Amino acid sequence: MTAFLSVVYHEWGHGIDDAFGGISQVDGLSEGWGDILSIYRLGDPIIGRNFTTSGGFVRTALNNTQYPPGGFPSGGAPHPKGECWMGWAWTLRANLIASLGAQAGAQIAEQIVVGSLPADATNQPDAVREVFILDDDDGNLNNGVPHYTELEAACRSRSLPFPEI
Repeated sequence: MTAFLSVVYHEWGHGIDDAFGGISQVDGLSEGWGDILSIYRLGDPIIGRNFTTSGGFVRTALNNTQYPPGGFPSGGAPHPKGECWMGWAWTLRANLIASLGAQAGAQIAEQIVVGSLPADATNQPDAVREVFILDDDDGNLNNGVPHYTELEAACRSRSLPFPEI
């Protein structure tokens, strides 16, 4: 029985990803998107809580997965690669909640992260850039974006490249 709500939302995330250009598994991006839709929708960093009989889980956004220099090597399982992207998104959400409050922080995270899905980035650094673009308020990334501090901290926590000012 795998019909846990977080798993259902994860699979729904694949459907949304596919609708906006197709599923890319470069850097495990689509797996990360599936996880992000679940963790943002539920406000819970755990995918598949109590999934196993021992009470374990499938994945958590409370991980330390880093983006390697030059990107993830080809091959390898997409779910572990996606942990970097899901962890980045959860860290960003937590940063925004810390600076703006629970409701506004979660809302802005969803607007700029989930809202960037139609851009159809094909790797994690490009996906980060799309979030910065969506957060931008003047068409110039060189002078920062309204939530630059929170975005920068999330990127540095995962070693993800980002548009620096």
